[in-house]
Amino acid sequence: VLVSIFLIFWLSSGIYKVNSDENGIVLYFGKYYETTTPGLHFYIPYPVGKLEKVAITRINKEEFGFSSASNSKKAFDEESLMLTGDENIVDIDFEVQWKIDNVKNYLFNIKNPKKTIRSATESVIREIIANRDTDDILANKKLEIELEAKKLLQNILDSYNSGIEIITVQLLRADPPKEVINAFRDVQTAKADKERKINEAQSYSND
Repeated sequence: VLVSIFLIFWLSSGIYKVNSDENGIVLYFGKYYETTTPGLHFYIPYPVGKLEKVAITRINKEEFGFSSASNSKKAFDEESLMLTGDENIVDIDFEVQWKIDNVKNYLFNIKNPKKTIRSATESVIREIIANRDTDDILANKKLEIELEAKKLLQNILDSYNSGIEIITVQLLRADPPKEVINAFRDVQTAKADKERKINEAQSYSND
């Protein structure tokens, strides 16, 4: 009787619910068995089986060059300072938003998903910035850079069968280093004044 009662309680502990924003992963003897979708399910409990639930609809975010939880930027200069194609330095804050696309691949194909995403993202951004002129980065072609970065980053993660989908890559801020930012702004102002004078002269010539 006691054995029967124990078995009933043991088996009943294998009944579980997967919420609407989750997938469940069932392992038997440490090996993948199945992925379960939202609803009630059953698996053979520990020590035979193991269950993991993973949120698949949550949008995750990785920040580079800054932290929204910190007002100090000193610790992030290694991430944010990059060399451009025309041999200038830019100071960039950017972020990546991502979600889990395939739970099995996400859990079993990469050991540390967050570290993998951060390493791949920084590598992609540095490669793109190294092939762009400063003006492209600071003003003219931010959207183009973001789209290129998203495509390259997704290709890298797909090659790992990571089960990760990149939602967006955003350049939040792009400036010259703080030591020369005032001089850079003076140059930009001078360029704007030059264009204005040319336009005024052209208008006068037309008249």
